[in-house]
Amino acid sequence: MSTGLALDTDDINTTGSNSSSTSMGQFSDPDLASLVAPLNIGDLCVFEIKFIPYADTVEFNYVFGSEEYEEYVCTPFNDVFGFFISGPGINGPFSNNGENIAIVPGTNDFVAIGTVNNGNPNMSPATCPPQNSQYFNVNPSGNQPMFDGFTDVFTARSIVMACDTYTIRLSLADASDFFLIPAFSSGQKFWYDNR
Repeated sequence: MSTGLALDTDDINTTGSNSSSTSMGQFSDPDLASLVAPLNIGDLCVFEIKFIPYADTVEFNYVFGSEEYEEYVCTPFNDVFGFFISGPGINGPFSNNGENIAIVPGTNDFVAIGTVNNGNPNMSPATCPPQNSQYFNVNPSGNQPMFDGFTDVFTARSIVMACDTYTIRLSLADASDFFLIPAFSSGQKFWYDNR
C-alpha cells in the first residue's frame, strides 16, 4: 500500500526527500484521522476485507516506511498507519467497536513517523527526542527501498473466535502535507506477510 504511486516505491532511495508523482487529495478515514487529530489527513489508501478465521488468533507481519523520515520528525507531517479489526469479541474505540492492532511493540502507541523514529537530525535531542528508536531503521541514499526510514517487522495480532466473520481495514495516510505533493516527499509503503 502506498499514499503515492506504488510504482515509485520500487525506486532506489537517492535523496532525502523523494516526492511521489501524484496527490490523491484530502480523503479521510475517521478512525485514522482520530490518531493524529487535530491534523488533517489526505492521500488515503485503504484496503478492507471480511474474513472467517479457522483458529483463535490472527496475525500479520508488516513494515511501515515513510519518505518523511528523518527531516520531518517532530513536525506536523506525521504520516500514519492503522490496522483496524472488528467483529465478535472485539470491543475497541473505533468504528464498529474496532481495535487498532498496528501498535508499537510493548506500548499503546499507534504506528507513525512521530511514534517510531531516531528524532530529527536538524533539531536538538531535547527538542525532538527519539521515540521507540530501537524499532527504527535509517535507509541511507542508494539503498532499497525508496523510503528514508522504516520500522522493524511488526506483528499485528488479535484474538478472534473461529468460524465467525471479522473485518480488517488497513488505512494509510499522509498527515498535513497532502496538498504539497510533489513539492514535499510523501510516500509510504506497507508490506505484509500472513505466514
